[in-house]
Amino acid sequence: MLQRNRNFVLREYNEDKWPLVIDLLKKQKESGDNNLTRALNNINKEFRNKSNKNFIDIIFDKQEVKLSVDFSISGNQSFICKKIIDKCNEKTEAIIEIGSGYGRNLFWTWLYGAPKNIKYFGLEFTKSGRIAADTLASMEKSIDYKSLSFNFYKPNFDFLNSIKGHIIFVTVHSIEQIPKLDIEFFKKIIELKNNVDCIHFEPIGWQIKPNNFKKGSSQQYAKMNDYNTNLFSLLQKLKEKKLISIQEILPNFICINQKNGTSVLSWRPS
Repeated sequence: MLQRNRNFVLREYNEDKWPLVIDLLKKQKESGDNNLTRALNNINKEFRNKSNKNFIDIIFDKQEVKLSVDFSISGNQSFICKKIIDKCNEKTEAIIEIGSGYGRNLFWTWLYGAPKNIKYFGLEFTKSGRIAADTLASMEKSIDYKSLSFNFYKPNFDFLNSIKGHIIFVTVHSIEQIPKLDIEFFKKIIELKNNVDCIHFEPIGWQIKPNNFKKGSSQQYAKMNDYNTNLFSLLQKLKEKKLISIQEILPNFICINQKNGTSVLSWRPS
């Protein structure tokens, strides 16, 4: 079994994956093309829409369906964006993705119609991920985007001190990288004086309903890849202490990878 420690994550993302995205974006900018949508689609085409099949079997709302690879990936992205936008209201001042990589989810959410005049923060552990996100942000002057260094094991949200309105926190298959998350991470969010909503898109279906799913996610796959095993149990403890209320749980709702499918869980401080 692999060990998903600091060196593993830095090698996989900081050295192997995100530098390739940076190179692609540099080539696009050097050609004189600063279109953000085209850049995101180029990244999809080059690095995400990879399959030797035209159609794949995915799970959507507990149903197994056969869809084209492009439709599956684009549909999944649309679903994530819609869920985030649904959390927005007239008092929303910031959307923050934790473990944001090159910022894909925030940029797509902005393009899909999230509030234009609010702040977008991409909190990312890897330097190359932040560089890629900043390069994308430079292509669209209208978005107020900022990359910040972040460590799940040492959470710091001091940068939010000047923001008084509603905040939305988002994670998309980033907590999966933290085998054992500390409850302090959630307590830091709960301690904020803001009106807060949190929404997670993480492979935790097996944590929510153990042994109820033959496909979508499993404890065996999580342990084999050293993925997170305690996200849901921590939130349950906080709920039992009446520190949070859980708004929505959709186990294994959309699973492009049927062994590591995405569950949706949203909550807010009580």
